[in-house]
Amino acid sequence: GGSVWGEAVHPTLIPQKTAMVKNIIHSCWPAATERDPMIDPRFSKPFVADAIIANPPVMGHIHVCEALGCPLHIMFPQPWYWPTTAFPHPMAGLGYVEGEKKNAISYDVFQQLEWASFGRSTNMWRKKILKLPAINAGTIPSIVESRIPFSAMWSESFVPKPTDWPKQCRVVGTFVPKNKST
Repeated sequence: GGSVWGEAVHPTLIPQKTAMVKNIIHSCWPAATERDPMIDPRFSKPFVADAIIANPPVMGHIHVCEALGCPLHIMFPQPWYWPTTAFPHPMAGLGYVEGEKKNAISYDVFQQLEWASFGRSTNMWRKKILKLPAINAGTIPSIVESRIPFSAMWSESFVPKPTDWPKQCRVVGTFVPKNKST
């Protein structure tokens, strides 16, 4: 695990991991439109999200936002969608060499691989559950082109914002819960 190459060396796990990812994608709609299943139904109310804050591996976020007509904000402690020459996509399995064009290319390659793996089932889910049209091959919904905001959850002292990232990408630091006094 940990990279595309790491996953490829364990092909027996691919069906299990594919099912897991599909389940995550399909869970997005009820998470944004139904009662909280962890709360007694007598005390929970159905709702529809006004906005969605998600992390990249969820993958269904942009489709749910399209169906609901609500904004999306991506937050994650790793870069994921926005290409940069500063470092490669975390799942690319490439060595760290700053300033290389292959770093930026690795983000598009990863998104293409992701869509090749899950595009068919995502389109079926879009049509059946979200009542949205299928997405044609070659027109993958682009977080980058949609200018969806991204909050990079790491310290700028640790890894500064890449100079080639757009304005909607910000390094916001880490989130640590405050200690409660006893």
